[in-house]
Amino acid sequence: MSRGTDLNSLNVRHFHCGMLTPSFPMSLAGSKRRLSEDEEMYGGGDSDFHSYQSRTEPSDQRKSPFSRHAEIKRLKTGSQRRFPISRLLATMDKDKLVHLINGLIDAHPFIQEDIAQIMPSPTLQTASSTLAEIEKRMNSSYPYNKGGPGKDDYSFNRVRPALMDLVTTLTDFAEHFTQPSEFPTTSFSYLHIATCIIHRLPTWDTESHNNIKRDAYVSLSGYWKRVIRQASDKVGDGKIYGQQVVSEWAKNLAQHNTVTNGLFSSAIEEFTKQLGWIIGLHSGPEPFWRQIKDTSLATAGSPAIGYVGVRPWE
Repeated sequence: MSRGTDLNSLNVRHFHCGMLTPSFPMSLAGSKRRLSEDEEMYGGGDSDFHSYQSRTEPSDQRKSPFSRHAEIKRLKTGSQRRFPISRLLATMDKDKLVHLINGLIDAHPFIQEDIAQIMPSPTLQTASSTLAEIEKRMNSSYPYNKGGPGKDDYSFNRVRPALMDLVTTLTDFAEHFTQPSEFPTTSFSYLHIATCIIHRLPTWDTESHNNIKRDAYVSLSGYWKRVIRQASDKVGDGKIYGQQVVSEWAKNLAQHNTVTNGLFSSAIEEFTKQLGWIIGLHSGPEPFWRQIKDTSLATAGSPAIGYVGVRPWE
């Protein structure tokens, strides 16, 4: 085999393998032949190449700049027009908002402390409004009766959920308003409001059903004693209460004790011991309420505001 023949055959083999580029001149015919073979291998000429490129190129790159700009604008406009969460919250009523927040706290307990820190503390006005709504719901839960609200077991079972909600809410507020950080005037005012609400609770035909009301009285009596001691401690720290204010506290407490047939007797004893000296009260056989009436600064006469069906003092 000649030397030239060996080189040509080596050149052709290496070109087809794509491993070596020839470093010496090739004939025009051989070049054309190999170009034709390459076109057959890769599918044709320029037209086929552009067709292949158009198939593999992403569709968004084939779009004109104007169409791509319009699409981006639509995307941005869509994100900006998402309905604001504040608007959604504004359409919800109070009960749904409470349910929503409670659900979030149940699902994410760690946010409870953060929510508690940013929420405003309840006031006498907001607490009274909340209790009034629950009491109204309780009264509307009675089954229809031509003779008025029933006191039988069926009526009790219908009313019981709202009744328990009212007593529980009332106790929760009592815990808040009887903290040492509260002013005694605020604490005594709330306890008076709460005790008046318990007076209005129904008395059921089945005696055991009345334990809810009786237990609420006992609980409130404990809160009264707590506030009495706190007020006395503040006197020891230099706080001064007017005689008329203290006389009003004593009068309300005496009326509650009368309505409940003595369930607030221990609170009255605590009041006489801790604060009675401010308005001239003393421990002894004379009834507490009579001493209040006999003091020159006490207000005698009609029952306290908020009572329903409360008898006069005498």
